[in-house]
Amino acid sequence: MNDQRRTINNEDWQNGLAAYSLGALDGTDAAEFEATLTTDDERAEAAAYTATVEALALAAPLRVPPVDLEKRLLARLDAPSRPRCD
Repeated sequence: MNDQRRTINNEDWQNGLAAYSLGALDGTDAAEFEATLTTDDERAEAAAYTATVEALALAAPLRVPPVDLEKRLLARLDAPSRPRCD
C-alpha cells in the first residue's frame, strides 16, 4: 500500500473506487485515484469494478418509451400540487 492510500481510510478508498469505476471522477481526480493503485491486486479490483459497471449498463433490456410519455410528464409537472397523505 502506498503512502497516499495510507492517508485515507478504507471506506474513503472504496467510495473512490466506486466513483472511479462509474466514471464519475473528472480527469484530475481520476488520475489521483489511479495513483493510489500501486499493487496488482488494487489494479485488478479497479478493473473488476469497472467491468461490472460496464456489464450492468448492458444488462437491462432496451425499451422504447410510450409515445405520450413526454406529454404526460409535462402535464404532471404543470399540474397544481396536491397535499399528500403519508
